[in-house]
Amino acid sequence: MLNKEKIVKAEIFDANGNVVISTDIFEFPKDFFSFSAKEFVVLKGDCKIPANKGDKVEAIFYYRNGNRVKYETTIDLATDFQVNIHLGKDYTLLEERRRFFKTGTNITGSVLSYTRDEETLPFTPELKVNIININIGGIFMSADFDFKPGDKFLLSFLDGKVKPMAQVLRLQPVGDTEKIGFGCKFEALTPSEEETVSRFIFDCQLQERERLKKLGY
Repeated sequence: MLNKEKIVKAEIFDANGNVVISTDIFEFPKDFFSFSAKEFVVLKGDCKIPANKGDKVEAIFYYRNGNRVKYETTIDLATDFQVNIHLGKDYTLLEERRRFFKTGTNITGSVLSYTRDEETLPFTPELKVNIININIGGIFMSADFDFKPGDKFLLSFLDGKVKPMAQVLRLQPVGDTEKIGFGCKFEALTPSEEETVSRFIFDCQLQERERLKKLGY
């Protein structure tokens, strides 16, 4: 049974393994014409390749915690912008990918305060940081401040929708430069913050996929 509240992405693959649709827009409306054992799913977005009613497909649902669940089914309806399917009770729990998938980005955040040796100090004005990559568990960032492993700080990013406490775990070079960045983990995310970060990561993945597609990869 799908845990609908924790799904962040859904993909449909044809019999040859090609992506028919990849989207974070999906609905589970009531279908009064199906058996109660069937789950009706509507996926909306730009279809990557043509598909037809009756085609055998695999539907994979991605959860916030990294789990992936696969169903084998057939298409009930397919247009350029929507795919409808029904799901039965049988599914496969796929081998878990890296729990916290990392994606590159180039967004800014603000550090409001930091704690070192049990002393908390505010940043006035707020310290701007560049978030180089992100996953659901933390970030790698650069900043014009000498953070040390063990420092904790209050971070605000994604238009203030995410404001977790984070801890510096390690220092490491930024790419091939001499600049030092900071690998940090989130102390905790609320369910709402986790959802916001997960969808941001998914959007970054979609943009990267489209970029590579235009380059012919």
